[in-house]
Amino acid sequence: DRASLQQALLRVKSGLADDRRRDKRTELFFIYVGHGSLDENGRGALHLADGLWRREEGFRDVIDGLSADVTHVILDACHA
Repeated sequence: DRASLQQALLRVKSGLADDRRRDKRTELFFIYVGHGSLDENGRGALHLADGLWRREEGFRDVIDGLSADVTHVILDACHA
């Protein structure tokens, strides 16, 4: 669900910040395997237990929000 995902992302963000303070290069793998569909605007969205997680949320929360030196995103979902 959305709350669990946000809690996990906060833990990852904290770990990445710790690594940056130690001048360590950071590399993030975000892997999702599950259901996906198209949202009301025809864009891919991932299914969480309590609703859709839209593409712009993924970019905001994972790619921009975590700011790893290198980010890999692997999605195994219909319409991902």
